[in-house]
Amino acid sequence: MVEVIKMLADNVVHNISFTTLAVFILSGIYLLTIDRLDLSIKGLKTEEKAVTIIGILYIFGSLAVFVFFRYFVM
Repeated sequence: MVEVIKMLADNVVHNISFTTLAVFILSGIYLLTIDRLDLSIKGLKTEEKAVTIIGILYIFGSLAVFVFFRYFVM
């Protein structure tokens, strides 16, 4: 199990790039602006709350993973 985790971490370290970070941040911004507004208009409050949480996690999670793997693992 430890070998699998180490292999996955190595794969993430070598494949994460600024482009990957930009894609996740833009996805989070899309969720928070366009998708959340659309769900609000349709009256889907539960889905709107889920999209808000996922959008925030995309933005801050991708930043945290990028910084962690770039500056603390490599």
